[in-house]
Amino acid sequence: MRTLLAILLLCQISFAAETSKPAKVNYQYKKYEHFDLGDLEVQGNLIAPGDLSVKDQGAHLMDRNLYIRNNFDKEMRTDVLDLR
Repeated sequence: MRTLLAILLLCQISFAAETSKPAKVNYQYKKYEHFDLGDLEVQGNLIAPGDLSVKDQGAHLMDRNLYIRNNFDKEMRTDVLDLR
């Protein structure tokens, strides 16, 4: 009798384990889609710009003093403290 109950219990556990797994879902997307824009009409006016001018500016060089220091211990400590 005990063996029969043990076998039934193990069967229920195994069936429950099989049904609890979600089914794998595969999504299939279209590889190619065609849009027919043959009947599309756009109404408007073509206007050319009157004057298109660009001012020539020289390249601006950035002067940064970051690379002059030999150690950044103080900055690293403050960065770690500011993580909170």
